[in-house]
Amino acid sequence: MRHNPMRNIDKPPKGKHRRRRVDDKELARLWNHFGLSAPTLLRHYVPWVFEFACETGMRLGEITRLTWDDIHIKERWAFVAKSKNGDERHALLTTRAVELLSLLPKSNTRVFPVNVNSLGTEFREALKTLGITNLHFHDSRHEACSRLDRKSTRLN
Repeated sequence: MRHNPMRNIDKPPKGKHRRRRVDDKELARLWNHFGLSAPTLLRHYVPWVFEFACETGMRLGEITRLTWDDIHIKERWAFVAKSKNGDERHALLTTRAVELLSLLPKSNTRVFPVNVNSLGTEFREALKTLGITNLHFHDSRHEACSRLDRKSTRLN
C-alpha cells in the first residue's frame, strides 16, 4: 500500500452523557397507568421493574433474569449472575426495593417473569401515551446513583 486508507476517516464524536432524572410525578403516573395492584399481566410489571431499576441501578436484562434464589432479602442484596460485561456482582437492595419484592407474587421461579423486549415496548408505549418525553429505561441507572448518593450524603 502506498497510503493509509484510514488517513481521511474521522472518529465519530463521543456521545453526550444523559443526566435525565426520573421525576416522582412521572413515576406516579406510570403506576396509575398500569394499576397499583400486584401484577398479573406482563404490562402490569412495567412500573414494578422500572422503580426496582431506579432503586438498584440494575439493567433491564439483569432484572428480568433474576430468580428468587438470587434475592437475599435479609442481607439486602441481589446476585447478578451475568452483567453486561459478563461479570457477576451483587446489587444492593434499598428499603423500597425490598418493599417492592415483598409485594410481588412468588408463583414463578423468576422474580419478574417477563420478556425483556416486550417489557421495553410496553414501557415506551406507556411513556408516549402519558406524554412523558425524553425518558429512557436506562435513565434509571443514573437515577439510582443519584438516589444512593443523596442517601449517603445524609449519613455523613
